[in-house]
Amino acid sequence: AAAVAGTRTVGTLVTGADPLPDGRLRGLADAARGMVEPPPERHTRRLWADRGRVQVELCAPAAEGTPEVRRALRRHLERLEGVEWAAVNDVVGRVLVAFDERQVTPADLVGAVTAIEQARGGTGLSPEQPDHPADLEPLMAAAVAAAVDLAAVGVACVAKVLPVPALSRHATLAVALLDSQTRLRQALAGRVGPVGADLAITSLSALLHALTQSPTVPALNAAAALQEVVEVRARRQVWRRREWELCRPEPEGGSAGSLPPPGPRPRPLPPGPVEIHSARLAPMELGAALGLLALTGRPGRSADLMKVLTPRAAVLGRDAFAATLDLLLCRRGVLPMDGSAYRRLDRVDAVVVDGDALCTGPPVVLEASAQAEGWDDARVWSAAARLVGAFEGDEPVGRLRLGPARDAPDAPGATVHAVYEGRRRVGTATVAREPDPHAEALMAVAAAAGHRLVLTAHAGTREVAAAADEVAPADEPLVGTVRRLQDDGHGVLVVSDADGPALLAADVAVAPVRPGRPPAWGADLVTRPGLTDACRIVAATTVARAVSRRSVQAALTGNVLGGLLAAVGSPRRGQRKATTPGKTATIVAMLGGTWAAVRSAGRPVPPPAVHTPWHALDPDEVRHRLAELPDDAERRPRRLLAPVRWAGGLPQVRGPARLVRTVAAELADPLTPVLGTGAAATAMLGEATDAVLVGSVTVGNALVSGLQRLRAETALESLLLEQDVVVHRETDGGREDVPGSALRLGDVVQVEPGDVLACDARLLEAVDLEVDESNLTG
Repeated sequence: AAAVAGTRTVGTLVTGADPLPDGRLRGLADAARGMVEPPPERHTRRLWADRGRVQVELCAPAAEGTPEVRRALRRHLERLEGVEWAAVNDVVGRVLVAFDERQVTPADLVGAVTAIEQARGGTGLSPEQPDHPADLEPLMAAAVAAAVDLAAVGVACVAKVLPVPALSRHATLAVALLDSQTRLRQALAGRVGPVGADLAITSLSALLHALTQSPTVPALNAAAALQEVVEVRARRQVWRRREWELCRPEPEGGSAGSLPPPGPRPRPLPPGPVEIHSARLAPMELGAALGLLALTGRPGRSADLMKVLTPRAAVLGRDAFAATLDLLLCRRGVLPMDGSAYRRLDRVDAVVVDGDALCTGPPVVLEASAQAEGWDDARVWSAAARLVGAFEGDEPVGRLRLGPARDAPDAPGATVHAVYEGRRRVGTATVAREPDPHAEALMAVAAAAGHRLVLTAHAGTREVAAAADEVAPADEPLVGTVRRLQDDGHGVLVVSDADGPALLAADVAVAPVRPGRPPAWGADLVTRPGLTDACRIVAATTVARAVSRRSVQAALTGNVLGGLLAAVGSPRRGQRKATTPGKTATIVAMLGGTWAAVRSAGRPVPPPAVHTPWHALDPDEVRHRLAELPDDAERRPRRLLAPVRWAGGLPQVRGPARLVRTVAAELADPLTPVLGTGAAATAMLGEATDAVLVGSVTVGNALVSGLQRLRAETALESLLLEQDVVVHRETDGGREDVPGSALRLGDVVQVEPGDVLACDARLLEAVDLEVDESNLTG
């Protein structure tokens, strides 16, 4: 019993969920076997079981079959004793079964699924299915890689203090050659699978670095593997939290998530900064080594040069950013159905927003037209607004009612209603759903990122459509818009809450969950309801590209300095330390990527903007809707009259911290890495005076510019600061005087002569009111 309890505890701590039902090790053994299976010959099913739920991977014919095949599989499973219900999700290639753990076990259900599929011609598992967030295999692979590298670090450090001869440092060249030969890696993956091939190369690298007594490289590899362990563990945890919310029984007579395939991408995904750097470096590696060998006649220098000409710092910098961002967004509830999407964010330069995903609020009247004597457009608008805002159980509004307007075609995302007074038709009203409070913020974030922003046609997005570069034609399907942009050479991110081929076709697909609808399983990232997480992900694309560029700059600096040491460094010291600049660049890139992800995930989203046409609603309806607004910091602006602050968008810090920030901003210049690399190279060549001169000029220029910028910011801030106004707010017991920054949505205020109230408000009662229009602003 103690061994069983210990196994379950260790499994929970390591994997973030309990993958070992009843404490057995069979799940670990199956996962280990599945890691080394070639994709075409894979037969070990991936399984997740927890709290009376089990998800079993399906073979390709069952997952891609007709709805009749999927319904038959569901019926067979539901006939088993102890099975409460079953649902087939062909998008992710899994069957979900809710069962009574006292009557049936996960192994029994796996056997039943296997028998049913074999009876219907099932042959093998899908070789190209992305990792599911509940899969144990990716976590085990990362943990094994981390353990191997940590063991190599320990062996190398111990061997250094023992009288044990070290293997020649040139032995690690085999790892560099193996890692750079794509065909050799593919051949190895064809025998032991991609995961097995990566583990084999990792083990070989760890062994050779341990024998050469070089702990730095395996230490860096271990840090990257541990980041991946934490990332994949977070995926399993968010899946365990949200699985009960997202996975529900299928509706009768249907199968959840049946999507037609979108077809191949019209052209390859454009390369990002890391891919461009790797592509440029690959042909130079062997040519530079052979050229150096011809010039010097020293094979050792050529071997050292080949080891330093690697893009590893750039790759690990981007991976550190993606892993940290994935971890932090998982803690916010973002479910990564395909976690590799975070590693493609730096290649996104176009955003497609589904207009229907923006309009999730209550119905509102967009247009009204009078069609009867005694009625004008404003009166029809007001009547329709009261009718569409009526709540279930409310009494009819006089003799008014809404009916179908068969002679008026519906606009995209809107419905045209006829307004009746009794039996007389008095007008028509176009009704659509109100945009989400963060719809405008999402559009602003995408526009600020510099991406091409395309919005699909929807009548409810009129107020935010101006931010888009293009509104797609109403007759163009969403997948057609995505493929058109991809054919133009764009990397496309799609935001949509409706499952469809467009999510599968997108390079990165983000799907907010809409209450009352099944989740969009075809998306890469399934977020919580609302658009706040989508805002963070779209904003992260700019940060991801900046991180990749900085990582490439760091890698290039390491390549140049390492190549210089390998080519002209002294044989005793300089040549032996040729890999040191590359290792330093890797550390800088990983730390920079991690910190950038922390800042990106923690950055607040823009404030919400409620698009309700308050002017067209009755006062009672206004109060009703204000009371229904969510009372959380992300969806409700707590302060209407915030005091004017400095508009530069930078944190209000004081003293030395602010000076450091301004100097760092001046150093964030494209010439700084070039000058720094030149100064370091000069120092390596023995010209210390020149190196000090270049470095001092660079830093001195940044200090002078930073001080000037600080003085300008301080002067601007003093000009823009204003005193907070005092307003009279009504309370249950009378009224109270409060600062304007304390007002909230729904507050009732009294305005007297001399008062200043700079906010939108609805006039409820007026006594001796005089309205004057400004000649300047209207």
